[in-house]
Formats: sequence, C-alpha cells, structure tokens
Amino acid sequence: MSPESYLIQLFLLYHLGICAGFALVLSVFSRWQKLQLHPVLAYRVNLTALVMGTLLPVVLVAWHANNMSVLDETVSILSEWSTGAAIAPGEQHAQSHLQNLPAAESREWNDSFVLVSNSENKLQIWDQLSYMLSPLIRYAAIIAALGVIIGLLRIAYMMLATSLVVRHSSVTKLPQSVIKDIPIPILTSKQISVPMAVGLLRPVILLPTNLHLNLDKQQLRHVLLHEHAHHQRKDLWVSLATAVVTAFYWWSPLLVLFKRNVRVNREIVCDQRAAERSHDQLAYAQSLIDCANLIMRPNKAMVGHEFIGRGNELKSRLTSLINPDRSMQVTKLPFVLCCLALVLLSVSVPIAIADFPQGAQQQRLFRQYRLQDLVKGEAVRSAIDSQDYAALHHLLQNGSQLNTPISGVGTPLMIAIRNRDQKMMSYLLEQGADPDQGASRRGNPLILAAAWGELEVMKQLLAAGADPNAIIPRDETPLISAARTGQLAAASLLLENGARPDLGVRTAASDGLEYRTPFNMASTPAMQQLLAEFARH
Repeated sequence: MSPESYLIQLFLLYHLGICAGFALVLSVFSRWQKLQLHPVLAYRVNLTALVMGTLLPVVLVAWHANNMSVLDETVSILSEWSTGAAIAPGEQHAQSHLQNLPAAESREWNDSFVLVSNSENKLQIWDQLSYMLSPLIRYAAIIAALGVIIGLLRIAYMMLATSLVVRHSSVTKLPQSVIKDIPIPILTSKQISVPMAVGLLRPVILLPTNLHLNLDKQQLRHVLLHEHAHHQRKDLWVSLATAVVTAFYWWSPLLVLFKRNVRVNREIVCDQRAAERSHDQLAYAQSLIDCANLIMRPNKAMVGHEFIGRGNELKSRLTSLINPDRSMQVTKLPFVLCCLALVLLSVSVPIAIADFPQGAQQQRLFRQYRLQDLVKGEAVRSAIDSQDYAALHHLLQNGSQLNTPISGVGTPLMIAIRNRDQKMMSYLLEQGADPDQGASRRGNPLILAAAWGELEVMKQLLAAGADPNAIIPRDETPLISAARTGQLAAASLLLENGARPDLGVRTAASDGLEYRTPFNMASTPAMQQLLAEFARH
C-alpha cells in the first residue's frame, strides 16, 4: 500500500465517520418532535458538523503523516507513475526468459471468487486492495481537483458579479419609519429580482428597482430587518468561508446536507430576529409570503443572502414563525450530545482502522513504492557492483537508505542477488537489510531468487527470516514466481519452508484482474504435480 493510498483511505474513513456521526445525531433530533432543536442551536450544530467534517480529517491525517517516517524519503510514487522506472539489464534478461517459457497447460479460474487474495495477513490484503484501487484513486484525485478549481472559480465569479452589481446600483430614499435603526446603505438595482444583503467590507442592502412600489411600508421594513439581521450576524463572512471550504468537498453528499441545514437555519434565525424587532410574527410571515408571490425568478449567482431564498425552504421558515414553540423543547442537551458523538467518533474511527498496516510492517509496505535519491542510489548500486565495502559503508553512514528501492533495480539486497554475490548479501543482511523488503513492480529478494532458482540464496534469505508467503503487487508470491518459471527445486524449497500452494492473489485491472495461484501459473505438468502433492498433505 502506497503512503498516498493509505492516507487517502484514512482521510475518507475519518471524513465519513465524523460526518455520519453528526448526521445520525441530527437525524434523531429532526425526527422526534419532542427533541426539536432551537434554530440557533441547530445552526451552530450543523455549522460545527460542517467544520469538523472538513477540517478535522485533514488535521488527523496530517498527524498520521507526520508520524510516518517513511514520508520523509525524497521521491514519491507519483514520480514513478509519471516517468516510469528503467529496467536493469539483468532484469531485462530475466523478463525475456519468462516470455520464452511455455504457457501453462491449465490456467482456469479458481471456483470460489476472491476479491483480492486469500491470505490471512490483513497487511497483504490492504496492500493488494490499495494496489488494485490505485488507478481509480489517481483518476478520482484528478476529477476532485478539477471540481475544486471549478468551485473556486465559481466563487470568484460570484464575488466579481456582486461587486459589479453594487457598483452600478443607485441609492434610494425610503421613509424614515421604514429605515429606522437600519444604519446600512440601501441601494436599488435592475439586475436583481430579490432583496439581498451583500458587501463583505462595505455592507449594503440591495433591493430590486421599483420593489418598494409593490410593497407597503410594513412589508418593506420586514424585508430590510431580515437583511440587516444577516449583516449583524456576519453571515456573509461565514457563508463565504463555508463555500470555500466545501468547494474542496463538493463530492461529499453529507457536507451538502450540512450546508443546506446551515442555510435554512440561518434564514430562520434571521426571520425570528426580524420578527421580534417588528413585534408581529404573523405579519412578518405574511410579508414573507407576499414577497415570494412577487418574485418571478431568482437572482443570478452572487455572494449575498436573499430574502426569499429557495422555494423548498420557505415552508420551514414559515413553520418556525407560526409555531415557534415546536423548536424550543431542548436547548443545550443536543449540542452536548453532538460533542459527545464527536468525541466517540474520534476514538472509534482509529479503532475501526486498526487493521491498517502499523509499525515496521507498515513502513515496509510504504517503502516498496518509494525510491532513493537518484545520486545516492546510483552510488550505492555502483559500490555493490564493484564490491567496494568501504564506499558502501560510508554511504550507509551518510544517509543512504538500505531498505529503500533504487530506481530500476530494487533494493540494495536485490542488486546483490542479481549479481549472485552471496558475500555482499551477507554483509547487507548484517547491516540490517530487510529480506522481505519489496520494490514496486520489482518483487522482493525471495521472489527474485525463486524466479532464477538460486537455492543457496533462497536458503540464506529464509534463514534471515524471509516470509515465503509475502505478496508483492504484480509479482505475486515467491511460490508463484517459482511456478511460473518452472523452478522445481526452488518451489520444493519454498513448500518445505511453509509456502502455501493454495495462496492466490488477484491482479489489478491493468493485468486483467486475474486470480493467480501457484497451480494455475505453473508452467509445466511436473510443477503442477509437485504443488498437488503438497496440497494433499
């Protein structure tokens, strides 16, 4: 599993877990009549859910990233995706040898469907699953990035459009009884059809031209009181911040729900504040209905708060005005419960992902997708090829990574295996080389030795603790490697040391989603017979 895939999966788990927890709590309070939230509290809870669902996953994943020492390495898997890695001459010879082998006589699919592998090792399952999904994650990331760019450009366009409308608006004179206690400029514009509160730095209220001719003084005051309430509450700043944040999460339906709830409850709160200032809630509700009947079309995209808003939200606002007692049953308790749900989720989500790779095994999986610095990597390779132990020791003492792959050749231990240099292998193992450390699309030391039938090398690796059932994407397992190349002695050695003849893995879509086992990848009848004998035992 690459660090990028791991962190993306971790991020999605945190995001969905936190948002689902808040959504569940809010759903309970919205369905039970006796537990209806006060609009102010509902606004704050939904806004908290939106903030927590967007920022907390980023903070938690950043904390995980800072605790992953492997992420300090210099070259990302993304560079390998974009540039590809050159194949070493020795590996080219091995690949040409594999192409000349006869096709297996029996490559039938396993009767039982296995999504990734039938390994009991959860680390290997996650690694294979991440490998299968990595192309989708790449394309999804590109689509998500395009969506973010479009969302941010739309916000910029709305801000520019709002600025132009305000610039071309004219000041209107209204009776003092209408604008009493509203110390904000009131402008009219032909470019809008709905009253709006606009202006982040210079607050103004925009009215459609001639709207005041269709409303009486009381109705017009109700409109102005509502828009003034938005400015008093600094709603425009909150709306802009949530719009920018949610632009990065346009793909999340739960955040769309929270954003809608924030918008509805914000309008209800402003309605209640305006109705209290007018001292007549029923008259205010009637003004809301009258204005809705006058409006034929919504405004074009602008940064501001409209008096009417969306039609499907008008019912909630009128209900809150006409029957406010319904929403006054519970005050602080729901907010406390939501905070408690957040705490529980913060604890339960890490527990839920406890099956993800951890510790040294985690770093081993991550390192197989990393590459050393090109200059240092080439220096290590040259020292191994020339058997220059002094130079190699100096490089290892000065920051060269013993267990991090080198572009095109794999790990230093794999270079020594290709050179058939057992003395160098022994030296590297003594220095701490990991016999299970793989390299993306290069296998691992035991897979490489099994493909070439290097029995002494295999014995040395197994004695050093190499796992005969290790799974490496595109290279499967050591036993599959030996079966594919027809190395009977190597396969027998692996089987005697605990290799599973039934262990299979599913390849990625680029390799045809094949389910490969030692038996269906066996290149000769003799190999199939050997595997069958061990399977019976």
